[in-house]
Amino acid sequence: MNSKNHHQMTQGQLKDCDVLIIGAGPVGLTSAAELIRQGINFQIIDQRLEPEIKSTGTAINPPTLEVFEPFGIVPELMNYGSQGNELQIQNESPILKFSFQSEFKKYTKYPVSFGIEQWFTERTLNNYLLQNQHSIIRGIKIIDLKDEKEYVTVDYVDVNDTDETVYQIKVKYIIAADGAKSNTRKRLGIKYEGVSNTRTSAVAHFEAEPIEIPDNTQIVSFHQQGGYFLLKMPKGYATCIPLLESEEQEWISDELDSHGNQIPLPIADHYFEKLFAKRGLKVKVKNIIWKAHFRPNNRVASNYSNKNRIFLIGDAVHSSDPMAGLGLNYGVQDAANLTWKIAFVVKGLAHHGILDSYEIEMKPYGELVVKSGISSGVNALPVSSTHDFIRSHYLKFASDYKLATKGILNLYNMDKQYNSKLTRFVPGPCSIQRLRYQFITKLEAGQKFPSSLFDHLTDSKSFIQTTGFKLLIFNLNQQPQQMEQMQHIKGITFTQIINSFETELVEHCGVLGDCILLIRPDNFVGLRSHSLDMSIVLDYMNAL
Repeated sequence: MNSKNHHQMTQGQLKDCDVLIIGAGPVGLTSAAELIRQGINFQIIDQRLEPEIKSTGTAINPPTLEVFEPFGIVPELMNYGSQGNELQIQNESPILKFSFQSEFKKYTKYPVSFGIEQWFTERTLNNYLLQNQHSIIRGIKIIDLKDEKEYVTVDYVDVNDTDETVYQIKVKYIIAADGAKSNTRKRLGIKYEGVSNTRTSAVAHFEAEPIEIPDNTQIVSFHQQGGYFLLKMPKGYATCIPLLESEEQEWISDELDSHGNQIPLPIADHYFEKLFAKRGLKVKVKNIIWKAHFRPNNRVASNYSNKNRIFLIGDAVHSSDPMAGLGLNYGVQDAANLTWKIAFVVKGLAHHGILDSYEIEMKPYGELVVKSGISSGVNALPVSSTHDFIRSHYLKFASDYKLATKGILNLYNMDKQYNSKLTRFVPGPCSIQRLRYQFITKLEAGQKFPSSLFDHLTDSKSFIQTTGFKLLIFNLNQQPQQMEQMQHIKGITFTQIINSFETELVEHCGVLGDCILLIRPDNFVGLRSHSLDMSIVLDYMNAL
């Protein structure tokens, strides 16, 4: 490094701060929005001088809407987006129909999925930042990162500078949301393990004459001649089509990428009609708004951090075939899981060791989305008549007997359950209560507190907006406990005491007697105790 052009940070765009977010896509912006709510000193940077206007990351699912709710942006997204009420898996005809409205309603107040272009999601999140006096700092290129144990030094250049001056700042933590080709991950030497698809995929956002598909339905087709994903958008449709070898040959270069695969070339607009026709769908394309041709990767990072102060989220730690349609949603869940923990450490409400739980809790779901991507990509390729017959009948059987419901709920993160030191169950004083919990309880430690129950709280708005832990005390036996003390524990910012069996909360939480639910800032149940002993709550909070 040329010391003449290296300045300790006394000028340039960036300043020392608590958290530096690298990457201003939806996942980085979600992290920034939550840090605003938590009152953390942060900066968010991006090397790009302008945001990209593209239509990737088109499906917004219920858990993502729940993360966005405290920012106040959900109504805008719902008013703009194209609502999907059902997922339909088909070949020549429908095989499996999954109703979001009926299957999701007990988990969420948003039992729907929306088709929304990524640029609109980014713009909406960015507007939240601007309303709170924050903005993306663009044109920043990271040159080096060095974890100094107590802080991280960041060397960077401003791409607008002509003299390439290298500046340096110090930050407490880094959240790297810099995509599947993450330079941060590469600098840390973290492996991105998995495979590239043998076949390429074409994705597009296009306008067309009305397509004969059911209203408000997302289509996943496993046609014998090849599959596709089709989603209604506010303007037109979005699709992902894995190409056959014969189809991709016309649109592929002899040049090889870093993995030794031939590099895909742009596909002509008119060719999309042929791709659909071969797969049994008549489409008259009027206009291609956005398109891409690439080789999907199904990969997950070996580690989600450098085990200290630099963390990776979103595509930087997992990428999957877009046929699964889940990448952006899983990235937003990464952000929701990590940011409150960093905020609590910065504010002195938790120990640094709490951050180890991020990888423990989230990596299994990164692995899940990668497995889903591999499965979706394989099933979208042509199969023999025998294979098609077996697959169709298996899916029909799974649909008839609700076997598919659990898998879809899991993929959409509706029944996710964490298992870490931040999830704890304390049984009551007798073994009967242990049996009750095992066989009857509907809401366990580590599961998400359903947003469908928010309206049954005395102050649902405060519950949603608060940035700390939420304490629900079911004092059903009217025990003379010192409840007032439990309402003033540091880090707990919402408390409600329930004294009656006659409430929806008692029914849906599976409460049979005295119980405490301590709900984390990300709305997952951190502690479930069948004792009203205040020391149990204190011990949990002190152990953070």
